[in-house]
Amino acid sequence: MSALAPRHWRWWLLGAVLLLVAVAAVLLLRAPAPGGTGGAPLPVVAAAPVQVVEWRSRLRATGTLQAVQGVEVTTDTPGIVSAIHFDSGDRVEAGARLVALEAEAASAQVQSIEAQLSQARADLGRSRRLLRRGAVAEAEAEQAATAVRRLEAELRAQQARLSDTRILAPFAGELGLRRVDLGQFLAAGQAVTTLQQIAPIHLDFSLPEGNLPLLSVGLPVEVTVQAWPDRVFEGRLAAISPAVEAATRSLRLQAILPNDARLLRPGMFAAATVLLTDRRRVVALPVSAVTYNPYGDAVFVVQPPAAADQPDPAGSEPPGWLAQAGAALRGLFAGGEEAPPEREEQPEGEEAAVRRSFVALGERRGGLVEVLRGVGAEDRVVTAGQIKISDGQRVRIAAEAAVDQPPAEAAVSRASR
Repeated sequence: MSALAPRHWRWWLLGAVLLLVAVAAVLLLRAPAPGGTGGAPLPVVAAAPVQVVEWRSRLRATGTLQAVQGVEVTTDTPGIVSAIHFDSGDRVEAGARLVALEAEAASAQVQSIEAQLSQARADLGRSRRLLRRGAVAEAEAEQAATAVRRLEAELRAQQARLSDTRILAPFAGELGLRRVDLGQFLAAGQAVTTLQQIAPIHLDFSLPEGNLPLLSVGLPVEVTVQAWPDRVFEGRLAAISPAVEAATRSLRLQAILPNDARLLRPGMFAAATVLLTDRRRVVALPVSAVTYNPYGDAVFVVQPPAAADQPDPAGSEPPGWLAQAGAALRGLFAGGEEAPPEREEQPEGEEAAVRRSFVALGERRGGLVEVLRGVGAEDRVVTAGQIKISDGQRVRIAAEAAVDQPPAEAAVSRASR
């Protein structure tokens, strides 16, 4: 038995040595290679400072665009169309000839009355000469004068009827679609086209009566329409109704816009913003900094990295002998040739930590949104890369152009604008 005991302990000792070698091999293989990064790269985000800006107070409303002048061009006398002097959509000046009706009968009637009037005036002159000689009674001379006045009145009426056969533009503007054809019979009052004066153009809208102390004629007005969503049309408040509508308790207002390009048309639905005289200072940040969630809107505030999170310089690299042994083992298991260490390029930029902060948002203008609470004027917030980070995480701040924003996040940012 005593001869077998040493052999038994030799097997136990050999097993222990093999176990220690296996544990050491695992540890050495997991040790970072010399010159390695020693960890995953930090997510890269873009950041921007919170801004304190001065915004002009404003009132918002919706309304309808109206022509300064707009009518249906009609005929006052019945007749057959003999000539058309316009095309649909033409711009015309005041007094421009649009349509002519057949006027032979009216013209002949005018000539007949003119001949009768000429004869009556001659008779009146003769009667007056005879009256001075006492050859005729005064009543006969008065009857001749009455006949002249009657024929003059008939001539003016017939000339007016003749003038009604020419349909003219009552003011300068743009014509609508043509509604007549050559040879068509027009009844009295029948429309031939529309005429609109749209440069300048009016916008009619309403505001609650409580805003009356803030309003005055001449205030700037900004207008947007669905047809030109990226354009802002500027005008001014032209009129305030003297009465409040009892049914709605609102004030009727009218703005006037130049509309030189004639992009705005009567009947368009428009959104109006009245710019008031007072200004206020607000804390604002880029719209892209806000992440919208069902449980509340939030931003990531950039903070200096905590001291506890700073890497330990002494422990950040393994001892030299351990690194060399790990490299040798890696080369051995890789077939005797050590693979070169792969280093991931870390972009240049400032290291920081981020903190999620829930915010209350206010008015939004352009690319900025007002923050009522949740951040301070001296803070910096993450504006791109939010989908890659979480509360309390360390990040690397880089220029916004260097951030590889995922498509999903880009879509969220576009939808928030």
